[in-house]
Amino acid sequence: MQKPLNLLFACLVSPALLLAVCPTSTCQPDGTQASGAKYRICMPDTSCWNGNLVVFAHGYVAPGQPIAIPEDQLTINGVSLPGLINQLGYGFAVSSYSTNGLAILQGIQDSEDLVNIFSNTVGTPQRVYIAGPSEGGLVSALSIEQAPNVYHAALPACGPIGDFQF
Repeated sequence: MQKPLNLLFACLVSPALLLAVCPTSTCQPDGTQASGAKYRICMPDTSCWNGNLVVFAHGYVAPGQPIAIPEDQLTINGVSLPGLINQLGYGFAVSSYSTNGLAILQGIQDSEDLVNIFSNTVGTPQRVYIAGPSEGGLVSALSIEQAPNVYHAALPACGPIGDFQF
């Protein structure tokens, strides 16, 4: 009976401890990629960076909108996505993509370019994960398929994956 209780305790306490490990998140000033896309890199304190990077592939942005990081997609119920990822010890990076609308190919290219920018400015990450919802889910799925030498894992969420024609 003791082992299940220890396991339960560990499962309940570990998330709270992880959130306390890296209490601060610092975003570098936004930059511009060669494609014209905007990007942002946010990092936890160097003392608690685990050496890994999460690239966020954002969802659809309507054509005609300015090329900018979609701020409304970086919070979930008032919680900062970059801040949360940094609290867990991961670096965070996001690209606006160089075009809006159905920007699958640009999302793939700009996200991969962002990994290179991160490596040149922060340092080469041990592992790179790509994750995204909706259009970003498709960008994530295709990125891991097309660049397995860049990404170690992907988390595509609610993306039009399969026979989607773009």
